[in-house]
Amino acid sequence: MERIMEIIHYVMKEFLNSKDNNCSRKQLTKELQQLGYNLNEIDYAFNSLLTFPFLINDNDAFLDPVPEIKPGQRIFSPAEQKKLSLSFQSEIVRLANYCLLSYAEIEKVLFEAMQLDTPEVGLRELELILHKVIKEEERISLMLPYKTDLAVNLMLN
Repeated sequence: MERIMEIIHYVMKEFLNSKDNNCSRKQLTKELQQLGYNLNEIDYAFNSLLTFPFLINDNDAFLDPVPEIKPGQRIFSPAEQKKLSLSFQSEIVRLANYCLLSYAEIEKVLFEAMQLDTPEVGLRELELILHKVIKEEERISLMLPYKTDLAVNLMLN
């Protein structure tokens, strides 16, 4: 999975660095093969990218232009800081930084976390909330780099 994430990171970096916001999948595949990645890994990474919240063109271009990014970052309210563990907060920030959660999804996750009847919300609760808010299992597997007993139980059920 680490090599897949490296490929995704490479593709995103190439896309963001391209002057015309246009990347060819064929060109990227050739470059990735030269870097030592095999076709199965590359295909898996490209298929994973399809679950991300941007569109794929019908022609040879791989991704649509990146929408304008507005400055600013959501901060946790004092009540959220008190209730959400540092690991929970760090994980939300990581998911936001890697664009694995949209702003609307972040708000849904935080709303669900604040509704729990527990004094502190940690990573186990975050995992449950993500399964509730996000319906695509592939995206969830990208979000949760670790496998807990809970993740295994949820996948088996």
